[in-house]
Amino acid sequence: MSEDLVTKPFQVLVVFGDSQLRRTLKATLRQLGYERVHAVENGVEALQWLESGERVDVVVTSLHMTRMDGFELLERIRSQPATRNLPVILMAGKATEQLVAQAIETDADGYLLMPFTPADLDRRIDELMELRTKPSLYHQLLLSGQATLETAPRESLMWFREAVQENPSNPLGHYWLGQALEKAGSPDEAEQAYQQAVALNPLHVKSMERLRELYRTSGRTDELYEILKRLFSARPNRRDIALELGPSPWKGAMWTRARHVSSFWSAVRDTTQKPWRPFSPVSPDSPRFKKMCPGWPPVFSPKRWKRIPRRPTFSPGF
Repeated sequence: MSEDLVTKPFQVLVVFGDSQLRRTLKATLRQLGYERVHAVENGVEALQWLESGERVDVVVTSLHMTRMDGFELLERIRSQPATRNLPVILMAGKATEQLVAQAIETDADGYLLMPFTPADLDRRIDELMELRTKPSLYHQLLLSGQATLETAPRESLMWFREAVQENPSNPLGHYWLGQALEKAGSPDEAEQAYQQAVALNPLHVKSMERLRELYRTSGRTDELYEILKRLFSARPNRRDIALELGPSPWKGAMWTRARHVSSFWSAVRDTTQKPWRPFSPVSPDSPRFKKMCPGWPPVFSPKRWKRIPRRPTFSPGF
C-alpha cells in the first residue's frame, strides 16, 4: 500500500456469486484504502454476517446469485429495523427500465454498471458515507417524518411538507407525503401527491402501487386499468399485476400460452360438470376395449427382433 493512500475506517460487505469477481472487488477495495472488507458468496451468507453483530457500513452486492439474489437481499435488509438505513449499492451489467424500477421499489441507494473503474466505486461509497454521517436538510426532514409516521401522523405530515418545499423535484418526498396524508385520512390529497411522484419519475413503482390500491378501494376501474398498464410496463415480471390486468398486454408466446392454459381449464371445467359414472372393468376381448386400445396385443415380427441388440456374453476367462 502506498504512503499517500488515505486509510478509510469504513467496513464494506461484498456479496458476489462469481468467485473471481468477488476476489477482484475485494482486492480493489483494499487498494482504495478500505482495510475491513468481508466477502461472501450469496445473500444468505450476507444476512448471516449482518445478524452476527459485525459492523457493516456499506453493502456492495451483485444482482444475480444462486441462493438469494440482490433484490431479495435488499428487501430483507430493509425489513429489519437494525439494518433499515444501511447503504446498499447494486451492481448490474446493463441498466434497463425494469432494473431502475425495481431498484426504486426496493429502496436501493444506487447502482453501478459493470465494467466500472475503481474511482467510480470509491466515489459512490464516499457519497453514501457522507450522506449518512452528514445528511442534508432534505434527508433530515425525511428521517424525522419517517420516525413519527406511525405514532404521530400529523407531525410527520408537517415534516414531509417541509421536505417537499425543500426539494420539490425529488419524487421520494411526494411519496412519503402521500403516505402521511393517507394516515391522516386525506386520500384525495394523497392521490395528488402520488401522481406528482409518478410525474417526476415514471418508474416510481411504490407511488403507482399506492395509486393502484386507492383506485381499487374506490372502485375507479378506468384509472385502475391505466395504472396497472404502467405498472406492467415497468415491472413485467410481476405476476400479481399481470393476473389483475388480464391477458390484454400479453403478446407473442405469452399470449399463446395464456390461451392454451385457458383452453385447458375450460376443458377441465367441462369434464367436471359431466355426471359421474362408476368405473367398470373392460374385458380385453370386448369391442369397447379394442376401440380404446387399438393394436393390442402387440405383435412382434422377426424383423423387429433382429433390430434389438443382443446382450453381450462373456467367457469365464475374459
